[in-house]
Amino acid sequence: MFEFKQTTQLLRRRMLIRASVAGLLVVLLLCTLVARLWYLQVVRYEGLAARADQNRIAVVPIPPRRGEVTDRNGVVLARNYRDYTLMVTPAHVDKPIDEMLDELSPLVYISPRERRRFKRLLEQSSRYASTILRNNLNEIEASWFAAHSFKFPGVELQARWVREYPQGESAAHVIGYVGRISQADEERLEAEDRMGNYRGTHIIGKKGIEKTWEEALHGQTGVEEVEVTASGRPVRVL
Repeated sequence: MFEFKQTTQLLRRRMLIRASVAGLLVVLLLCTLVARLWYLQVVRYEGLAARADQNRIAVVPIPPRRGEVTDRNGVVLARNYRDYTLMVTPAHVDKPIDEMLDELSPLVYISPRERRRFKRLLEQSSRYASTILRNNLNEIEASWFAAHSFKFPGVELQARWVREYPQGESAAHVIGYVGRISQADEERLEAEDRMGNYRGTHIIGKKGIEKTWEEALHGQTGVEEVEVTASGRPVRVL
């Protein structure tokens, strides 16, 4: 009987020790978690908040609207019109390209020729580069896509200004024309420390007045902060 009582006391003592050790471990764990939370919330707050903002906020260039050219009587010789373009970034598309195009077609008509050209451009470009799918969308097509854009990650509607010459060939030799920025243009702009003003811009004056008065006609590029999703799709302007 004495031995049984002694054994029971020994078991109770062991259980008490184990419970005390377990309780101490729990307390230490809770203290560690509290200390870690305090470190993240207080000590590292500013740095982590800044990093989070960098991950969700993108600084997007706002290309300037190229200036109009008129004669001394106010007749417009060069102006701009609004053009809507569908751009695709393959790395952000969540399904096969052909499947995406089939689902997009009821909203925005993509001709067989445009499909072939688009696929040819994809083969020549990086998966992370934006590639033109279709130009010159009308207002109705642009509105339809904008309303359903959430269904098409990796596809973006861009509005841009396109140069137009109302007088046709009659003043072309004086007005000149604009064209895509070439490698030589980039090197010259870099040397003149003006390349930063061409972020988001793809055209530059090539001949005539368009080239001579390029700096004045081009204007000044602006920027805006945009909240983006994990895939890079803009959500709202901040």
